[in-house]
Parts: sequence; structure tokens; C-alpha cells
Amino acid sequence: MAQPFRHPKTGMLYFRRVVPEALREAIGRREIKVSLGTRDPAEARQAYLRIAEQTDQLFARARNGTQTLTQEQLMALVGLWYRQELARYEADPGEASGEETRWTLQLDEMAAADEKGCLAAYMAEDVQALLTAQGLVLDEPTRERLAERMFWSKVKLCNTLSQRVRGNYAPDPHLASFPAWKPPGTASATSLTFNDLLDGWALETSAQKKTRDDWGGKFQRLGEFLGHSSPAQLTAEDAVRWKEHALGKLGAITVRNYLHAFSAVLNWGVENKRIPANPFAGIRVRAKKAAGTKKLPFTDDEAALILQEARKLRGAKRWVPWILAFTGARLDEACQLLTSDVRTEEGVTYLDLNADFQKRLKTEGSARQIPVHPILIREGFLEFVASHPANAPIFPDITPDRYGRRAGNGTKVFGRWVRGLGITDKRKAPNHAWRHRFKDVCRKARIPKDVQDALLGHKSGDVGDSYGEGFTVRTLAEWMKQVPSPLGHG
Repeated sequence: MAQPFRHPKTGMLYFRRVVPEALREAIGRREIKVSLGTRDPAEARQAYLRIAEQTDQLFARARNGTQTLTQEQLMALVGLWYRQELARYEADPGEASGEETRWTLQLDEMAAADEKGCLAAYMAEDVQALLTAQGLVLDEPTRERLAERMFWSKVKLCNTLSQRVRGNYAPDPHLASFPAWKPPGTASATSLTFNDLLDGWALETSAQKKTRDDWGGKFQRLGEFLGHSSPAQLTAEDAVRWKEHALGKLGAITVRNYLHAFSAVLNWGVENKRIPANPFAGIRVRAKKAAGTKKLPFTDDEAALILQEARKLRGAKRWVPWILAFTGARLDEACQLLTSDVRTEEGVTYLDLNADFQKRLKTEGSARQIPVHPILIREGFLEFVASHPANAPIFPDITPDRYGRRAGNGTKVFGRWVRGLGITDKRKAPNHAWRHRFKDVCRKARIPKDVQDALLGHKSGDVGDSYGEGFTVRTLAEWMKQVPSPLGHG
């Protein structure tokens, strides 16, 4: 899979993609190149994925032809860019060196570009980043007009930021000159659909395709109930009627999931001025969980049975249960491991759980380093990893589902297998029960809660815990040794 390009001189990371030959005339470039604004690969990952999705949409629009913008639309688009750049830099605009600032030096470069008559070339990267982010494919004359207007607005921006360097934070007089930006073809309030809002929300939040499809199905069922798919026609009374209807057919937890999806997307619509209000705001399901439905961990005997049976198998069935038992990792985190994620530093071997371009994590806090338990090493896990090619999945026998997640199919494979061993209590999820068990085992071993959180990828809720870099992997390794095996000494 493609990865960010690192500039050989500055070290800055970039998104780069070759424009298909058939689209080059419409897009006006042979390559899309956008700065990711960082030198840190971890920070660049999410930006890379977001721009990759925007580029896919740009190519799709280019296949439908180019667009022309009016003078008002051009200035509104420039204003959108201007506000974003001002917000990006004005809080920390840099220091002055005598009369010079980074912005006065940039103004000198722009003056030279103006003298050479290469305004469009000077602004090419900024223009492309803006158009990619907005999914616009402009015809060449419109693109040139945009570059020229952005150039002279950048002169104003540099002057404003130079004032910020010197401590002058008076209101920027240029902001009032820009009209509000409304993308061409934006649906009117009456023609706007639930899917329009969902697409906008999914793009801004970089939602996974699986979530987009799942929520799309929820909104489709809402539309079938209402008899229309127009947010403008949706009322608070409709929202209550739907909840009462849904509770007659679905469980309370399922209805809560629907309400969460509806409110998240409709709130996005309100925040982005697409709709005036969210009719689902404040509508909740207050039903309590039924007695006897609390999720449970595996017992020692059940854990021992699973691990003993896994020893008889190969590949994922051999190793995934052992990884879950001795790391507390989620199934998704284990199934998507690459050989390069098993690392050794300062004599400590650990699993580096990260969200690179082939993997996904549940939350930001899920990215972590888990020491490999000595029992896993004695079982031969490192030799198993070494038998695979570099940077390759260590469980290729679990095929990805249509969303690219190995755990999608892994859930079914391991679920059927564990149930087949006679563990049929529905309160014990075949895979997640390992995390419940690991938490209990840590408690019994008197491992401190903040160490447990670091191993499990949980947020403690204590603001103080967010300070610093956290535990070293060596410290975590010492605590990991306290986690016992359900097999005794293994």
C-alpha cells in the first residue's frame, strides 16, 4: 500500500499520487502532491488516509467533467482557504529577527515570483491542496483565476501574520471582504437527503466504510418508516414516533445505537449549517439492562481448555487465542498484526499496536506497546513470527472481509470454534471474554490500575494521566511477568 513521501531536504511528509492519464486535462496536473504538515509518520497517517479519500472523490468528479466558478464563488473559496491558514498559524506565528519574520521573507519570495510572472506556479501546491480537500475539478481558466486571487490574498495573510509576530492581534480587516463559501451544487434544504448529510459527516470524520454502510442502512430504514428521506421534513414528533416504533421491534441497546447514529449525523448537519436543528436531540432510551446479561470472562478451566486445544492447531487458531490470553489485546488488534509489529528494544520484545495503512484501531488510546509475555516466548511465538516475510501479515490464513478487516472473518472463525468446544454461555463472547479475563487476572495479581490501562489501551479518565509519555515498555514487561497462566506453568 502507498505510503507518505518524505522530502529529501526538509524531511516533511507528503501525500503523492499520479493522476490517471485520462483525467490529467480535467485536473490540470500529472500528480497530486499535498504536504501532510508533519515529519512524524504517526501523525501523518490519518492525514494521509483523509487526503487519499478526498483524491478518490476528486478523480470521480473529474470523470464527470470540469467546473467553472463565478467571481463570488472564487472569492468565497479563497476566503475559506484564508481563514484556515490564519487559524493554523496566528496562535504561534514565530519570532522576529530584527525587522524580518518568516512572513516578510515569504513576501520577498512572492515579490520575486510576481516579477517572473509565475504566480500560478508559486501557488500550485496550495491550490491543489484546497481543490483536493473540497473535491473540486476546475477548468483551466478558473483554476488560473483562483491561483491569482489566492496569491494576492496570501500577500495580505503574510502581512497579517507579521503583525501577529509583533503582538498585534487586532481583528483582521480582510476577513469581512470574503463571502461565505457554498460548494457548487450544494443541495438546498428541500432537496437535501439523509445520505447527503451522512456523506458529509463520513468525509469530515474519516469514518470507516463499514460504519458508513452500517449507518446508511439505519437511515434507509428511518426513511422507509417516514415515507421520505428529507431532513427538512423530519420533526421531533417523528423522532419520538420512530423510537416508539423501534422499541416494539428491536432491543433497547439496538435502538440506542440507531439514536446515536442519527444524532451524530444530524448534529453535523446543524454544525455545518445544512439543517436548522436536530429533531433527535435529547431523545434517549432509558431501559435498564436485563438481569443476567452482564458480559463475563472465561473461567480458568475454560481458558485452559481453549489454550490446550489451540496447541493442536496451526496458524491463527494456534496463536490468536494465546495472544488474547496473555496480552489483553482485542481480536482486531491481534488478527491484523504484521511481522514488523513484533519488535525488540533494550532486550524487551513487544507488540507495537499501531494504525498504519493496513490496520485500524478502535480509539486513539488503542495505539500502545504490549510486552510479549515470557510464556508466549516459551511457546515458540517468536519463531512463528520469524517464519513469515518481512512486513507481512502473521495470520494470512484469516482473509480480510470486504472492509479489509481480518477480524471481520476472524470473529466468525473463532466464535464457531470456541462454541464447538462446549463454551456456550452467551454472556461469554468467544473473543472479547479474553479481555474481561485479562482485566480480572491483573486485579488478582495486584497490578496497578494505571498499568492495566496502559496494557489494555483504556483511558483512565484522570487528566493527570495524559501528561508525559507514559510507562516504558521495560516497566510494563516487569508487570507483565505477574500475569499467570491458566495452565499453571504452561
